[in-house]
Amino acid sequence: MIQHDCEELEICFPEFQPYLGNCRFQDCKHVKEHGCAIKEAVEAGDIQRRRYESFLAIGAESEGRRD
Repeated sequence: MIQHDCEELEICFPEFQPYLGNCRFQDCKHVKEHGCAIKEAVEAGDIQRRRYESFLAIGAESEGRRD
């Protein structure tokens, strides 16, 4: 079974690439953090909400498997 941490997972979403490294916090997980460039891009319509929700679902599933 392949497990991904958040950094590995975000590279699987090419539309995230222009925003990576632009978050307020260097260790941003792109979930609940204020100043998240990915979340701001979703709100602006630059990243499809459906794709962001897929990112969140895969991340949550991966976290569940680690417990």
